[in-house]
Amino acid sequence: MSHSGETPGAEDHQRLFQLFEEASRIDSEQLPAWIRQQQLSSHMEVQLASMLAADHQFTDADAEDDVPRPDRSAPHTSGLNQFPEIPNYRIEKVLDRGGAGIVYQAVQLSPRRPVAIKMLRMGLFSSDSSRQRFLNEASAASGIDHPAIVPVYETGAIRGEPFISMKLIDGTTLERMLRESQIERNEAVAALLQVCRGIAVAHAQGIIHRDLKPSNILIAHQTRTAWVTDFGLARNLGGSDGLTATGDTLGTPGYMAPEQLSGATESITAATDVYGLGATLYRILTGVAPIAVADDNPAGFIDFLRQHEVAAPREKNSGIPAALNDICMRAVETNPADRYASAAELADDLQRYLDGEPVQARPLNRLRRAHRWARHRPGLAVTICMVAAFLTFHSTVTLSGLQIHDPIFNFIAVVSCLLAIVNAAFWQHSLRQPGAADFKLCCWSLGEVLLLSLLIAAGEGLESRLIPAWAVLIALSGLRRRPFLVVLVTTAALANYGGLWLFHTAFGGPVANTLQIASNMLSFALVGLIQFAVIRQSIVSVEMESRQTRHSTLA
Repeated sequence: MSHSGETPGAEDHQRLFQLFEEASRIDSEQLPAWIRQQQLSSHMEVQLASMLAADHQFTDADAEDDVPRPDRSAPHTSGLNQFPEIPNYRIEKVLDRGGAGIVYQAVQLSPRRPVAIKMLRMGLFSSDSSRQRFLNEASAASGIDHPAIVPVYETGAIRGEPFISMKLIDGTTLERMLRESQIERNEAVAALLQVCRGIAVAHAQGIIHRDLKPSNILIAHQTRTAWVTDFGLARNLGGSDGLTATGDTLGTPGYMAPEQLSGATESITAATDVYGLGATLYRILTGVAPIAVADDNPAGFIDFLRQHEVAAPREKNSGIPAALNDICMRAVETNPADRYASAAELADDLQRYLDGEPVQARPLNRLRRAHRWARHRPGLAVTICMVAAFLTFHSTVTLSGLQIHDPIFNFIAVVSCLLAIVNAAFWQHSLRQPGAADFKLCCWSLGEVLLLSLLIAAGEGLESRLIPAWAVLIALSGLRRRPFLVVLVTTAALANYGGLWLFHTAFGGPVANTLQIASNMLSFALVGLIQFAVIRQSIVSVEMESRQTRHSTLA
């Protein structure tokens, strides 16, 4: 365990950060008791108290005698209700707190001007990589000269704690303005256009932002000009910043480009920022991020993004202009090569839209639209394909004379196919609504198994050519990436096949081939077992990537 005067090790740092995040959400009156419940060592208690003091969560009245007081010698913990003391600056108030940084409003004494000062939220307890990324932000932003990039005035450190002094923007974030409906759509698009121009200049200097989103865009109250902030994850393509190792996944779920998931630094290009700009436009148009996922569920985001493309904004709101819809969809293409070649091209198309001119982005052709439709409704699309394949096969063998024409079975087959499509359409639509996804998938899958069983029973029974379709349903259930669902479908298929066998035997049907029955049931079980194992392995991989994401954020 690290001592109170030392920087914590990796394990201590992770534990402290977790405790700090939990403690920040606890009422100050209950905080001392909560700290005692954690049964921390005295060193850990001192460090946690210091961190909370730096974040201004304690007050003198809150700190009881049995809770260690913070070290008051450090500038960022100079007092429970005092601001850091930095020469030539007078800090006036806290402007904002983020996951890693805290921003103060201050006055620079010479030259005299209002400034914003950013410091690390955990102060002296920040990891080395956090400090490096913090300084990387200053280095990246200070090298870009553009009206949409917040200029950096000074960087430095006071008693070991780094700080960045930058231009004070009298405004608020685009995210907050969108959330509170304080900005019109075209005004937000115009602001994004300014940001695109600034990012284009950054790209020309080899700097990739990697974390573009509405909360990193400031809108000035009076001038309504836009400013890009937070270059903490920026990467210089001209050299190694030493901050991102292969395997790290950095970015914000919902606004992160698909290629950022790989963790390979060579996959990060200007197209990555184009996606972030397009994702911000998507938020402007629809009110949500392209991929909606809880912030505490990065694994769900990774899993979803690997299987789906972004739904077109006009699918969520038909009132969105077609031109903006096309611009947005081109910017958030899954394949980087299909996006705008640069942020400047995206800016040019936004300018054409605002000027009422035709945009360069073109709507998808029919094949691409069909592909996108299928990717957003995978279960329904697969069901339609399976039904079409069955009807084609059934019609072919019937018309060619390979199968005896049976009007009753044909009728049952058509009805079963229609019911399968209705079942899929109903549950697919239901899944687009929040809540009870697992229950809906179970009902959907059981409905498919029962319809197939009805079709087999109405036909040739144990001699039916459709018996292998049960194995197909088991395999398809694995596409939904839920182990319990594979178990359910496998069990249902085995039960229905066994029930068909018992029904056949009970009503005096021909003697069934026991070896064939056992072989089919073993096949069903093996398919289910393989699917179950593959999904479990996939889940483990996603969880490992999720931990890497959290570790990268922590670091």
